[in-house]
Amino acid sequence: MKKTLLMLAIVAATFATAQAQDVKENAKATGRAAKKTMNAAGDKIDREANEAKQDVKQESREAKQGMKRAARKTKHTVKHTAHKMTN
Repeated sequence: MKKTLLMLAIVAATFATAQAQDVKENAKATGRAAKKTMNAAGDKIDREANEAKQDVKQESREAKQGMKRAARKTKHTVKHTAHKMTN
């Protein structure tokens, strides 16, 4: 009877250990998946920030070019008007 109880205890302990190992492996897998998701989200944020930065730079360039163009037109108009007034 003692041997039977001892064997049952060993079998139960083996199952408990196996189950604990499964839980541990599942926890590790969940942690790895969470890390991948977190890294992917961080990468996406970085990409979007870089795209926004490039958009701002492009808008700034376009605004600067527009200002230069307007300044040239104004300068030309002033010269043209001054030339008309002197003649």
